[in-house]
Amino acid sequence: MKNYLLLRWNIPVSDATNQLLLAMRFTAMLLLLGAMHLSGKTLSQTVTLNVRNTSLRHVFAAVEKQTGYTVLYSDDVVQENKTVSMNVTAVPLKDFLTKVLSPVSLTYRIDGTSIFIKPLRRDKLAGQLTGKIVASVLQQRTVTGKVTDGSQKPLEGVTVTVRGTSVVTTTDSEGGYRIQLPESSTVLIFSNVGFEPREELIGNRSNINVSLAASISNLEEVVVVGYGTVRRKDLTGSVSSVESKQIQDLPIARVDEVLAGRVPGVEVKLNSGQPGAAPQIRIRGVGSISAGVAPLYVVDGIPVDDITAISPGDIASIDVLKDASATAIYGSRGSNGVVIINTARGNAGKPQFMYEAYLEFQQVERVPNMLNAKEQAQYTYDGFRNRNLDNGYDVSGHASTWQFPAPPDVINVLEGRNNTDVNAWDWVFRTAPQNQHRLSATGGNQDVKYAINGTYLNQQGVITHSDFTRYSLRANLDAKLAKRLDIQLGLNPSFMENNGAPSYAGGYGSLVGSLIGIQPWIPLLDENGEYTYIGGNASMADVVNPLARAQEDIMHQSRFNFLGNINAKYNIVDGLDFNTMVGVGINNSRIDRFTPSLHVFFDTPPDGRSTTNQAID
Repeated sequence: MKNYLLLRWNIPVSDATNQLLLAMRFTAMLLLLGAMHLSGKTLSQTVTLNVRNTSLRHVFAAVEKQTGYTVLYSDDVVQENKTVSMNVTAVPLKDFLTKVLSPVSLTYRIDGTSIFIKPLRRDKLAGQLTGKIVASVLQQRTVTGKVTDGSQKPLEGVTVTVRGTSVVTTTDSEGGYRIQLPESSTVLIFSNVGFEPREELIGNRSNINVSLAASISNLEEVVVVGYGTVRRKDLTGSVSSVESKQIQDLPIARVDEVLAGRVPGVEVKLNSGQPGAAPQIRIRGVGSISAGVAPLYVVDGIPVDDITAISPGDIASIDVLKDASATAIYGSRGSNGVVIINTARGNAGKPQFMYEAYLEFQQVERVPNMLNAKEQAQYTYDGFRNRNLDNGYDVSGHASTWQFPAPPDVINVLEGRNNTDVNAWDWVFRTAPQNQHRLSATGGNQDVKYAINGTYLNQQGVITHSDFTRYSLRANLDAKLAKRLDIQLGLNPSFMENNGAPSYAGGYGSLVGSLIGIQPWIPLLDENGEYTYIGGNASMADVVNPLARAQEDIMHQSRFNFLGNINAKYNIVDGLDFNTMVGVGINNSRIDRFTPSLHVFFDTPPDGRSTTNQAID
């Protein structure tokens, strides 16, 4: 019998062949159903897990084993200190991942057979940190709201802070925020780059909506460039500026310290720990090997050599010219850059008086960790013992009987006859206070404006008997003498005194060298309060008593400075001014050095000299 299986082509097929084809059809259908079943199984994958305080890495390993997925993550995202505890049975994979990752601020993405672990976006994370920060506060309440700009568009990433606390959150992509408040919260602060910060009283409100005003671009800021002023957006040279608000709260003694870390391309380094010492300033590195490398200072249009006399509280702004434009304006004097200082001037209005004061303390950040008397004596003793052993001598007897005997003062310390233990560094170095007081008066009218500042600064040095004191007065007067004639007058007298620490110690080493060389069992003062003579000791070389060197070696400097300038500007026609300036600088200084003849100085003859300098520019 013939069976026509493929009737379309009228091909005759035998019964055996027909049965084989039917079997192949059934096999294909079963394979298709199995594949469909496996696909459905993958989409409905579940996880069963019971762990306690287990790291995320172990949890992910269990997920890979149960599901066949590969979990991918970065070590920076999944840290060892992130642990989880849970007990779940047959939970869908997606629900399981959400339950595990949400408490540790992570999320996931499934792509094929891979699971990618990543941190939550800022908008999803907003408001979650607050609860952790204030978890210890017993009573909390929640404030919500929305932050927009001037056109009522939502602002994302605005920082919302509770004033006086560390509670903070950020707005999401819709401008919304949610923050939990400690019981004593009174003010919310909203801040964002490009917008003026805003403070809002909380009161009893639970919903606070805020609109932030855009801050004025600093492209409209006026910059002083030597030959006049120019808007920053029209400036082609390299100029950096520091405003008075960046200076007023800094506890500094000198104006040039303001530039440290605030102006790119400017290196400020202290070469001396002397109180009142000038730092080394380099603008864009060293421009010359043989010539000077210090920048030129210009105060209210007048070039000066030194700005020690200027108080930081007198400054309105500092502009630093860093490129070739400085040379074009000031010639070769500006080849190392120019620091232009503009002092504060008066404003029309009622007289305003202000008193400012600050107190701070300075100390040496790190000193050598010296051995105490017992340790140093044992160290010296071992040295002499090893010297005898190296030369084949017997060391079985008392240390004083060795071929190279140990020094008597070392034996006295080890055998308890000398219990003196002195750290000379504590006698010479100290925690030094620095205080400054400033009184200012400003005011005037449309025709006459004035600004008067008086400053007193006292800076004690970290080495005993060293200090720096400055008295300064600055008076700036602006007057309109006629419709087209303006006059600006500036007067700045100052007086400074400086008692410096000795930078040398004759032929017996520096002050620090004496501190390192002296043995801790030798007191700096004897029982009568006199300086101890430190010489003729077998355990050490002769050194000058460091306390005597710090207190008796005198280096005193006094200095009077006067800087005055007058600037007249006549307006010829609109847009054309005639400007002339006259300035004078007076500098009188005297330096006295004296080293007395003392037994602790090995009876060297007294040495003293006095140097006087007078200059008028």
